[in-house]
Amino acid sequence: VTRDGYERLIDYYKKEDNQVEQLKYINHLFYADSVMAHNNKYIAKDIYKKYDTPLLLQDKELLINKLSNKNNSLQWFLIFSSLLVLVLLVIFFRTRKRLRGYQKQAIILLKNVEIENSNKVRTVESENRLNNSQKGKSTLSEENFQEIKTKIIHFESSKGFKQNNLTLDKLARDLDTNRDYLSKFINEEKGKNFSQYLNELRINYILLELKNDKKLRKYTISAIASEVGFSNSESFSNAFKRTTGTLPSFYIKLLEKENNA
Repeated sequence: VTRDGYERLIDYYKKEDNQVEQLKYINHLFYADSVMAHNNKYIAKDIYKKYDTPLLLQDKELLINKLSNKNNSLQWFLIFSSLLVLVLLVIFFRTRKRLRGYQKQAIILLKNVEIENSNKVRTVESENRLNNSQKGKSTLSEENFQEIKTKIIHFESSKGFKQNNLTLDKLARDLDTNRDYLSKFINEEKGKNFSQYLNELRINYILLELKNDKKLRKYTISAIASEVGFSNSESFSNAFKRTTGTLPSFYIKLLEKENNA
């Protein structure tokens, strides 16, 4: 390739924005100039006068800087990509571990429900009944205590907890009792606040219903939530997870698998 050919190649790759090839032929041109300078000093002088070698040196330096910046950008991109992959892997394995935990807990839950299935409804009343010595510490009078207890037992057995938008105030009105007395009774007799008490009643009930009703298992999570008084699927799923340690979808899937076995 002649020197003129190298310049045409440099111009061509400059237009193509191919910096690697452009730098390559600039180096070839400098090498050719050095050979000419060594072999024929007079020709070399004419060549240096005719072509702007300092400009080529400047172009060469700019190209080297650009390529260096590209390499740095590539290195940062590779580092970022590696970190992103690492984060995604951590999320993946944590998610898989959590899902396996849900599956394991669903199996345990199903066994417990099968044991208590003969009771039809696992009321919080039966689970959290305090002994006589503890009841003696109640801040309620015996008369108020027994009156509210009777009404609460009827509330649970009649599945009053399935009402939508049920609040402590509304339940107190429905039971024709004092709101503060009702709150104290639930705190002392059930060992939890009203929201916890209500959610556990609903979840314990729906566990048996899902176990015994194939059609109910075909409902959406939102529809199932509405069946037991929850306003949306998210609040239902959160309450289900807090009460059972798993999600409704895992429990339903296990029931379907058992049914089809």
